[in-house]
Amino acid sequence: MPPVSVVPPGSQNPPSAQSQRPAAQQPPSSQALADLLKLLSSIPSSSNYQAAEEIFKEVASLRSQLQSKEKELEQVRNEMSKQVTAKQIAINEMFEANEIEKSKRKEATSGIESLNKLLQEGKDAISQKEREISDSEGRYKKLQSAHIQLQSDLKTAQHDIDGLQHKVKEKDVLIDKIKASHSENQKRLKGVEGRANEVEKEKSALNTSLRATKARLDKIEGYATQHSDCDEDSMADTFIDLWQYSTTELYPHLNKDLSERILQDRSVWDSFKRQSNLAVEHHVPLPHSNSPAAKQMRLAIFLAILAREVDKQIFQPTYIVPEDAGIREVLAKLAASDNEKESFCRSILLSINPDAQNTALQSKIQAVIRNVSSCLYGMLPDDQFDQLRASVGKIVERAVDVWHPIQRSLQRYEPDFEPLKWGDDQWSSLEFPEGSSAGSEASPNMLDESLLTVFPRIAVVEKGNRFPLTYVVQLRRSQPQCMAAGREVSNVPTSPVIGRVTSNRSRRKSNASSNAGHANGTLPSKKKSQGL
Repeated sequence: MPPVSVVPPGSQNPPSAQSQRPAAQQPPSSQALADLLKLLSSIPSSSNYQAAEEIFKEVASLRSQLQSKEKELEQVRNEMSKQVTAKQIAINEMFEANEIEKSKRKEATSGIESLNKLLQEGKDAISQKEREISDSEGRYKKLQSAHIQLQSDLKTAQHDIDGLQHKVKEKDVLIDKIKASHSENQKRLKGVEGRANEVEKEKSALNTSLRATKARLDKIEGYATQHSDCDEDSMADTFIDLWQYSTTELYPHLNKDLSERILQDRSVWDSFKRQSNLAVEHHVPLPHSNSPAAKQMRLAIFLAILAREVDKQIFQPTYIVPEDAGIREVLAKLAASDNEKESFCRSILLSINPDAQNTALQSKIQAVIRNVSSCLYGMLPDDQFDQLRASVGKIVERAVDVWHPIQRSLQRYEPDFEPLKWGDDQWSSLEFPEGSSAGSEASPNMLDESLLTVFPRIAVVEKGNRFPLTYVVQLRRSQPQCMAAGREVSNVPTSPVIGRVTSNRSRRKSNASSNAGHANGTLPSKKKSQGL
């Protein structure tokens, strides 16, 4: 069946044009009437019509209920309004009654307080009177007792008066003697006062001189450089870290292979030995090859050259005095006998012309870079040589930073390469970045075990002694690297391997980690140990 549009009852809309279209073979009016009747008969039976009719009925019912509820709501609102008004009137009346009661209660409370006050005042007055009566009775009894005692005392006093009169006569004689002595003392006092005035004048003059002397002393102390606070543990750690940094920084440059031409050029090696002189002086084996042992020997010699140049140029008490003037040795001897005087002299020297000090320091930095790098000039290509100079410059700058607080410390600290000179036979072996010195081979002469002191120790100088804070770092003849280099030079067969006997001497405790963290010169513990 085609959809049929629902037309509400009472609608006056005419039938559609389609419904009015005449059917075939019927008159137009008869066909339209038939269609209309058919449509009207189908509307009541349609489900859409019935649903719409139900909706219309439900809407009408809801509207009726809504109007009823609105009327009820209006009635409730009116009743609530009346109740609120009545409650407000009752509350206002209650508040007024409460205020009246509060006023009355306040007046009653005030009256009660006044009565209590009057009552307390009466009680206090009665207690006061009772105490006064009791006190009067006690005084009366005391006066009676005192009167009896006075009569007894009067008799005793009379006897004492007689005795005192006799004593007074004796005292008069004594007073006459005292007056005579007093006159003599007055004369002496005048003489003492005169001397006291003279002493006071001398004191005033001494105070004036003292103030002038103190002013001059303050002025002299103002010339000196201020001392820096230097923690020995931290200072020792930074001193050790400087050489660890040097080893790490220079190792990549000296671990590279040299060209075959350089290895065969004897003049280059003669120049290297001649400029450093350490390899020849200490008989360090120096193979002309690119073996690991040869590279490590070159690294050890170069580090020793660097350490000595830094010690010579940078580790000075002052930079304004040339090192050949011997001021370092003079101050070290002075610190051993009078460390306070040495500290003052050093601070005075450091305060002289700071700009000139800095200029001299920069000149010494360049001297270290020039003198150290020149040892490898001609041995390395130009680009590697420039990189080496840059690394040496960084090491020297760090050495300046490490030495600056030590140089300005109150104590005198002195690096040295010869611990045996001070009765210190303790050492730490040089450890290479990619090598191990856990084992050592037997040396033909154990008394000549040490080949070369690479890095210095640092010690406190005071009271005629040196108290070491760190070990010297040495290249030992029994180290595997050194033995391998020696065999490479002399073609000596391998010797049995034995362990190195370690030292038990202690040093000042440091915050540095163990040897695993600082290969060169790290101490498991460092504590102050007296030298000679």
